Amino acid sequence: MAKNPSKLAEVDYSSETWKLTVRVTSMWKVFKFGKMQSLDMVFMDEDILASIHHSIVEKFKHLLEEGKTYMMTNFEVLEDDQQLRVSKLPYKLKFVRTITIRECVLANIPLHAFLFTPFEEILSEKAPSNVLVYVIGQAFNVDDGKNVNVKRKNIVSPMVKFNLLDLNQNVISCTLWNDFFGKFISYMEMKPPSPVVIILTRANIKDTKSGPYPAGVQSYWTTSKLFIDEDIKYINEFKARYRVEVLVHDDENHARFVLWDHESMKLTGHTVNELIE
Repeated sequence: MAKNPSKLAEVDYSSETWKLTVRVTSMWKVFKFGKMQSLDMVFMDEDILASIHHSIVEKFKHLLEEGKTYMMTNFEVLEDDQQLRVSKLPYKLKFVRTITIRECVLANIPLHAFLFTPFEEILSEKAPSNVLVYVIGQAFNVDDGKNVNVKRKNIVSPMVKFNLLDLNQNVISCTLWNDFFGKFISYMEMKPPSPVVIILTRANIKDTKSGPYPAGVQSYWTTSKLFIDEDIKYINEFKARYRVEVLVHDDENHARFVLWDHESMKLTGHTVNELIE
């Protein structure tokens, strides 16, 4: 009788013959002292880190593609002892030479499935600081004066800071580095209509209380992903809850207006959610 695939949350040291069905949501190369150490990726049905040692990358890299779904069998299960983890799960998966990989269609694993960390947990320091987080919010208060090159770990990196606002009017800071900086600035230079809603995945919680920005998050090397005003469910639902249509009329004429949250606050003293409720 064929063994049924296990959920990622069930993985532990009890076996090295786990049969898993997963979607590869991200892939990136890990370098140390200028040399590639591994090809790392995140599997979903629930985020877990998987890693291919550089010595066997060539054997498997052509079999894997970001966004696709697979059935895989045989992993070495290790404790995830990284300083910053991509998952709350305590383990990570290591590819071995005997692993089997078969691409298959798995409609039950969505292309995007984000478990967002509430801003309240970041501001109150309840969110674990050793686990990368997912956030969604409206970008505002972009500090153009901070679009500068900053030296960190002997690498000069461009960065931009701004604030993120959630649907409960909580505000955190957001810092984007390198390619994420470029993507965000290029988009903002097109002067898109408000609100600009972003999703930042696998972000590092950063305490910036000492400056003009509240505690918040920052992109984490190439592990993060940035979505800006993209046509995906989470952003569309956020925007739908962030505006209200108002019909204004007098004895002869009428007009329809769309009020965003900040405009609603100015005119009525209430958020869009409060008006709808």
